[in-house]
Amino acid sequence: MENKNAVKTELKIERPNGQIELIDISKDFKLGIREKVFSKIRKDTKAAGRGEVIEATETRRKSNLSVLIAKYNRTHNEGGYGYLPENEYFMALPEYKEWIETKVLD
Repeated sequence: MENKNAVKTELKIERPNGQIELIDISKDFKLGIREKVFSKIRKDTKAAGRGEVIEATETRRKSNLSVLIAKYNRTHNEGGYGYLPENEYFMALPEYKEWIETKVLD
């Protein structure tokens, strides 16, 4: 994924000739795809004779960065909004975690 905060959204489509195709629709759905929109895409693709949409997959990069910033703020700024180091400071801490979360709509 290019943008660390972006959601990668892909459609898996079985074309009328039986070929399975993966289509990246991330640029049109930067925050992911809702069930209602997915149902419409599925219905419209089939009605147009372009195949059957099997599933949509959303992949998001997640971290506990906001938790670490809040903890720092409570400890050093007494809950106020004082000085906060750059994000790289928190990313270097041993407590910093990053993971990939995947959601499949089918």
